[in-house]
Amino acid sequence: MTFLFDNNISYKIAKALHILVEPEHEVIHLRDRFRESTPDIDWLSKIRKWDCVVITGDYKIGKNPAQRKALSKSGKTTFFLKKGWMNQNKYLISSKMIKIFPDIVRAVKESKSQSFFGVTKDGKIERLN
Repeated sequence: MTFLFDNNISYKIAKALHILVEPEHEVIHLRDRFRESTPDIDWLSKIRKWDCVVITGDYKIGKNPAQRKALSKSGKTTFFLKKGWMNQNKYLISSKMIKIFPDIVRAVKESKSQSFFGVTKDGKIERLN
């Protein structure tokens, strides 16, 4: 399973997690495939053909109508790191991501495609749709 981290999550965190979960899974960062300045609507429309799960540190992306529409059209299961995640230091974010990653994988396996999940600051995964 491939997981795509957006630009709101550190590139280094994505790379470190990739090393931990390969070869069963792959973690790529948005900047591995797009320029950092690529608008959300652009990359969301281009990942439609990819087999991946999106993990975003931009919890507002699901609230912006144009971005939400592009995300829905992409057909991707998406995990939104909710408010508070990105206000922590990179070591805490890394350790929490490592801890909850098996739960994220399980949630993907147990859900339909294009499911939306919120991940609270304390690591609880909540179904959003």
